[in-house]
Amino acid sequence: MLEDYIKSFREAFAVFQHAKIFDAGTKTIKHIKPLSEKILQSLDGNLDFLGPDIPSSVATATAEGRLDPITMEAFGNSKKAKSCLDPNVTLASDQVLRAETQIQSRR
Repeated sequence: MLEDYIKSFREAFAVFQHAKIFDAGTKTIKHIKPLSEKILQSLDGNLDFLGPDIPSSVATATAEGRLDPITMEAFGNSKKAKSCLDPNVTLASDQVLRAETQIQSRR
């Protein structure tokens, strides 16, 4: 058995039980099932494997079909499509940061 088998198993379990989803009611990204303190402790508080935090402006634009989730570029040429991101939000995710920069440079 691999040394990190238990850690890998816990992470895989967390991915399916606590995946991040878009909540259309609040227009935010949240976990499909809240993370308990026990789960957080078993993962040493490291949740990077569940994906980056995504600002609600990016999540909403993607869910509404105004932002390509692969290229992180706005669809169409309309001013509304290009202004779907909040330029004041920054993330650790390079892909989202690039998208925000591209949207800003088009303005």
